[in-house]
Amino acid sequence: MIAFVAATVFGLHHKAHALPAQSSVVVADFANTTGDPIFDGALRQALAIDVGQSPFLNVISDRRVAAALKQMEEPAATRLSREIARQVCLRTNSQALIAGTIAPRDKGYQVELEALDCQTEKTLASVELEARNRDHVLRALDDADAKLRRELGESLPSVQKLRTALVEATTTSLEALQAFSTAQSLRQQKGNTEALPYIKRAVELDPNFAAAYAVLGNVYANLAEPNLARQSLQRAYELRNRVSEAERFYIEAAYCDDVTGESGKIIQTCQEWARSYPSRFRGDQQSDSVAWQYSWLGKPK
Repeated sequence: MIAFVAATVFGLHHKAHALPAQSSVVVADFANTTGDPIFDGALRQALAIDVGQSPFLNVISDRRVAAALKQMEEPAATRLSREIARQVCLRTNSQALIAGTIAPRDKGYQVELEALDCQTEKTLASVELEARNRDHVLRALDDADAKLRRELGESLPSVQKLRTALVEATTTSLEALQAFSTAQSLRQQKGNTEALPYIKRAVELDPNFAAAYAVLGNVYANLAEPNLARQSLQRAYELRNRVSEAERFYIEAAYCDDVTGESGKIIQTCQEWARSYPSRFRGDQQSDSVAWQYSWLGKPK
């Protein structure tokens, strides 16, 4: 059962301070007061994937976050608290940050998302939902994100069209999601070798975790293991209906590049990707996940 609305969606009766289309946002780590460490890291990763489905918002990549932390003379492993995320937001010339909170509520959990203007720290929109138990937290987060996207100004048709449920776009296993999150963090902090055991653990915990197979393929490619890379990308491609639209474009392009070598399909896929998410293919805002596709499209990097 989908998590039910447990509190007011702020801005529902009063027009929210909507963001301009294609605004850049920083996703902060969740404030976790449940005492359950499974939510540490995993929920930020899930939210970044969920928000990343939106063509209206641009989630700042982990690489840009790491570069900002370095400028701030903060360790690469620094937790993105609300204040740290705000500083990253300012340094990356982003418009807003999205902060989350998870807390115990009766026998379940309360999940809150809040979008704030980086300059003024003014709340732009806030959503609260309740998950009846641990297994429904991702569903509650998914519903909260959809409401937040609407409150920030994205159209209802856009949200409806580009909204793959988190449990389909990622995994139903919080443990697998946590391993995936750890792997992604380690890739930025220490490199692919250190990340490999965690991304392998993610697909062991959920053999249908398509996005994790795509990352595993990239990790193996970076470690000069082409056969293992192709096997992982093959599996990701087989599961490509279990990811978000944006991730599907990535998987199909990577599969054609590394497995089949079909350059025509690579270009076609990237052109469709660029039409669906045009701002992510602008040279001034391109994300790490699309940087290498620019050569296929014949655009400057």
